[in-house]
Amino acid sequence: MKKPENFTLKNVKKMKNGGLQGKISFTKEESGVTHTEEWDFKNTDNPHPDLVERLDQLKAHLANFYDIDSMVILSNSKGLKIKDEDAFKQLKKFIDGSYQETLKKIDINGVAISGEKDDDKDNRSVVIMGAKLMENGSKAALNSPSVKLSQDTFQNEADIQEIVNELCEEVEAYLYEGKRAQLEMFHDEAMKVA
Repeated sequence: MKKPENFTLKNVKKMKNGGLQGKISFTKEESGVTHTEEWDFKNTDNPHPDLVERLDQLKAHLANFYDIDSMVILSNSKGLKIKDEDAFKQLKKFIDGSYQETLKKIDINGVAISGEKDDDKDNRSVVIMGAKLMENGSKAALNSPSVKLSQDTFQNEADIQEIVNELCEEVEAYLYEGKRAQLEMFHDEAMKVA
C-alpha cells in the first residue's frame, strides 16, 4: 500500500500474540477538497527490534511518573548522608540494581497521541500505556498522565518527544516499508479503512 501524505500516528499498541495495531490519520485531496481520513491498522507480523527498542525507551519515563526511580535519583544526588563511602557505594549498587529489576517488570504496551505537530510547534500530547508484572503474577496497568510535548512540566518532555518522533518513523517503516522482525519477501499490510 502506498504511504499517504501527511501521515500522523494516533496510537500504536503491541498485540498480545505479536504484531501491532493502532490508528493513523492523514489528509487527502479529492476533487479539490481536502479532508482528513483515519485508518485502523492491525498486523500480526512482529515489529522490528528498532521499534520495540523505542517503546522500551519509554520504560524509565513511565517509572518516573510513578516515582519508581525516586531512590535512584536520591542516591545519584548524594542526598543520602552516609559517612562511610564504601557503605554508600554498596547501598547505591543495591538501589540501582533494584531499579533495573523493577524496569524489567514493566512492559510498554503502546502510546496514544493527540494533537498535531507542525513546522513551528509540537502541539501533541502523549499517554504512555504500560503494565507492571506483580509478585503474584498478575499485571497492573500503568499509564502516564497526558504529557504535552511543548511544555516542560515533568522535565522529561523533550526526551519523550524525541522517542515518540523516532517511534512514529518506525511505525511508518513497519506499515509502508515492511520493516519487521523478520523481513519476508511478501507481506500483507493488513490495512483496513475504519
